[in-house]
Amino acid sequence: MAAVTATILIGTNHPNDTSVDPHYLLKLWEGDRAAWTAHSLADPTFLRRVLPNAPETTAVEGARMAMDLLREFKLDAVMVCALDGSTLLRSVDELARVMVTTMPATNLHLLTPAGSRVYSVWKQQWLTKGVL
Repeated sequence: MAAVTATILIGTNHPNDTSVDPHYLLKLWEGDRAAWTAHSLADPTFLRRVLPNAPETTAVEGARMAMDLLREFKLDAVMVCALDGSTLLRSVDELARVMVTTMPATNLHLLTPAGSRVYSVWKQQWLTKGVL
């Protein structure tokens, strides 16, 4: 069963503040087969999908999908959120490097977990990592 392990918001930046006004949401689905999906927050019929070739290419393929949306819709802000256990969390530095190198005028925010608390049905216990 797939679960969303990372999200990327694509939108515009406020000229005076550190913020992202999101227009598109990218989701990294992981499970049996990883997939990136892109959704418009204004148009429910908009959907794009990319199937990464390998776990090692997941970050770069997500970055490419984000950059395609940035270019196509003339947007300038990205916020990346990767959860514990996400393939993207292990390679978020690579995603940032690709985006900053390719699109240096884009505002980029990387959110990585300081801590998490999730309930494992399989283990029937709360799993806590980091600082909460």
